[in-house]
Amino acid sequence: MKLQLIFGITYQIPYSISDSQIKERFMSLLAPLIKRLYHSSHVHTTLHIPGHQLWWIEHRYPEYIAVLKEMIERKQIEMLGGGYYNPILPLIPRSDTIGQIEMGTTYIRRLFGKRSHGIWIYDQIWESTYPVIFHSCNMKYAFLKDTSILGESPTLEHSYNPVITESEGRSVVAFLTNSEISSLWQSGRPRKVINALKEIHTITSVPSPVVLFDHSDTMLPLSRYERFFTLLKSNSDWLETTLPLRIWQRAGQLKKRYFFSESTNLVRTSLVKYPERSSIYAKMHHVYILVNQIRGDKYRKKTAQESLWQSQNCYSYVGQDDDRASMP
Repeated sequence: MKLQLIFGITYQIPYSISDSQIKERFMSLLAPLIKRLYHSSHVHTTLHIPGHQLWWIEHRYPEYIAVLKEMIERKQIEMLGGGYYNPILPLIPRSDTIGQIEMGTTYIRRLFGKRSHGIWIYDQIWESTYPVIFHSCNMKYAFLKDTSILGESPTLEHSYNPVITESEGRSVVAFLTNSEISSLWQSGRPRKVINALKEIHTITSVPSPVVLFDHSDTMLPLSRYERFFTLLKSNSDWLETTLPLRIWQRAGQLKKRYFFSESTNLVRTSLVKYPERSSIYAKMHHVYILVNQIRGDKYRKKTAQESLWQSQNCYSYVGQDDDRASMP
């Protein structure tokens, strides 16, 4: 039996950079990767692009939206949902979290004709209340670090099996990103990734997938993706890529697990350590109260709310050159 790999990529750039900078990053990073994926039909990929960046692509390079749509229709690509403006979810009010997720889901459905069933959380920062929120947004699954299981260390089993996690009686399936494989990937060594996957395939017969997600703020050079895609093809006798929706649809009885996130604590600690972040946080919540006090003028309230959501972009709390918002 072949080992299954869920291969995912996130593409995220600061909201506030200039149009020319957005274009430069898109043409040097995402555009060539989309082209390569189109010609690599054996590589099934889970892709997360925040809604505001999809909007930019639609209005600047709509041909790439058409290419993505074609790959979705031939079931090569699965788009993940998330907050439309890519916020750090623990730092924004629950109603804004739900509103941004639903805004992103609606936009994806309009662009591609299919809604997203899974959600990507910025930096995989988890809170125990998320199953309730995601369930209300009709999200079936999320991606978490395998080091986040409460009271347990990562094991080989955790590197494979999706699990159920719940809050207040509402549940969501969690796919666990393999920390060892992800570390090898981020270091830019596709051959070592394949060797590690081969070792996993040799010592286990479990058919559940290994999850590898490229979620660095700076994507790897295209040559490394090309090398990895070539290695996937040459090792197709024992290794194949798949999509999370397929795994979710045929998942049987899943074990229940609860999660913690050290990143959540780091984010909140950074509000104490850096007064400027605390000021942004306090101002955001103050504006949230003011926006929700608007009565009678629905257009004015919607416009104010969208401006607030734009300001909740993760880069409001972290410098544009920083690697992670969760780093204090």
